[in-house]
Amino acid sequence: MNINFAKQFKYYGKIILITILVLNTILLITWGISSLRALPIEYMLEDAASLLGYDQFIGFLTPIGAVVLAAGIGAVLLLAVVKKKDLNQGDHQIFMALVFLAGVSLFLLFDDLFLMHERVFTGWFQIGERRIFLAYGLVFATLFFINRKGILSGPIVFLVISFLLFGASMASDLLTDKVSLSATITSSMKMLEEAAKLGGYLFWTVFILMKARSLLVEEED
Repeated sequence: MNINFAKQFKYYGKIILITILVLNTILLITWGISSLRALPIEYMLEDAASLLGYDQFIGFLTPIGAVVLAAGIGAVLLLAVVKKKDLNQGDHQIFMALVFLAGVSLFLLFDDLFLMHERVFTGWFQIGERRIFLAYGLVFATLFFINRKGILSGPIVFLVISFLLFGASMASDLLTDKVSLSATITSSMKMLEEAAKLGGYLFWTVFILMKARSLLVEEED
């Protein structure tokens, strides 16, 4: 499969820039509230449970990420409801791929809201974080391979950017957990972790929305 990333970057450049602008706006608002209220930036990034030790799973960026992921899930549900005729084989592959991507979004949403890999699996079931990430990776890679024909069509550049951002977020998380860093560097790495994760959510959801739109427009035609 020949994918011309340079061509896709040029063609979808405006949407990529808009997505980056949305991400930067959210991060600027986060930093602004932190500065205005003289709050440590960690308070705006961490979940309340991590900061205070309470059974409360809401941080500032967490619900924003949940809304972003929910937008992609909603688009796939809308597609499932409004389609009026049977899809051809190619479109059916894309639809099933979208169902898989929406399922991943739902999983990420629950994982983020309820700290599944940070507290539930590691704390309640005593499973190491690296084993959890490995299990996640194997499951997702298997399902991705099964749905590869439906996924690897259209604006794949958005999916690639989201993967790169997710990788940066995970690397930052592992680095702060394994390496002793100064408070300033730790704070910066935490900001990078959360910013990259939110950026990954945005580009992931844009990818879902654009693929869902392609089927909806085809249905309307």
